[in-house]
Amino acid sequence: MSVHAYTVLQTVIETGSFTRAAHKLSLSQPAVSHSIRSLEKELGVQLLNRGGKLELTEIGEELLPHIHTIVARQEHIQQLVDERHELKRGSIRLGSFPSVTSTVLPPLLRSFRQQYPGISVSIHDGGYGEIEQGLIAGAFDLVFLPYNNRKFDSRLFFEDAYVAVAPLDFPTREEGKLFIEELDARPFILPLDGCEQVFLPLFNEYGISPNIEYELKHSLSVIGMVAQGLGISIVPEGTASMVSNRVKVLPLTPRISRSLYAGISRGNESSPAVKEFLRFISVR
Repeated sequence: MSVHAYTVLQTVIETGSFTRAAHKLSLSQPAVSHSIRSLEKELGVQLLNRGGKLELTEIGEELLPHIHTIVARQEHIQQLVDERHELKRGSIRLGSFPSVTSTVLPPLLRSFRQQYPGISVSIHDGGYGEIEQGLIAGAFDLVFLPYNNRKFDSRLFFEDAYVAVAPLDFPTREEGKLFIEELDARPFILPLDGCEQVFLPLFNEYGISPNIEYELKHSLSVIGMVAQGLGISIVPEGTASMVSNRVKVLPLTPRISRSLYAGISRGNESSPAVKEFLRFISVR
């Protein structure tokens, strides 16, 4: 049974299309279809539902984590051979979330690519739970999370301060900063997808009750609402710096920050490329 067929299937699932998978693998579409049908014939099961939306069958879903493992081990073997021949090539599959993907990762990946042009990096941008499940299922080699998940082998790699964002004409008690108490009874736009687990206990700690007008998942959506005068909010400093011409960016007193962690699966040997990437981000 060819590992190549599993690679083809994994790519079809990742891209959601035979055509896009063929393009990514530099194959013809008939070759991709033939590879999948041959694999299904050899296994004696149907792996894909082809009517309407392309998706895995129930048995396909059950087999997918094992397919990820097979493909990853094959890539690991090839990378070990390449490393022995002093070839700096390989692949890394990252799971990240929007505020890190848009601010922290771009300069990091630019520097990494300059130093290791032969290592390809793919990124899946999603929510925390989706990223965690992807690492557990073997869809990712490494994930970024704003907390230390002890199920994973995690290491701290970045500290990011939170700042307040307010309409440009928003008055503050002191110029250039915002005291956390000033949020009390103010219209507030609450970022979700994990941020509420930080901010709501913080409000309780300081005995304040902002008027939560809107609850939104993405920081840029939050900033768009703030820019229209619909409330104030708190976002990561890196995100706010991208749109500081649209809103007033104010350091918080007291300072609030988040710790960002890079996590890999426990018990699974990482490829040389992933190990080098971890080393690279650890020294920056």
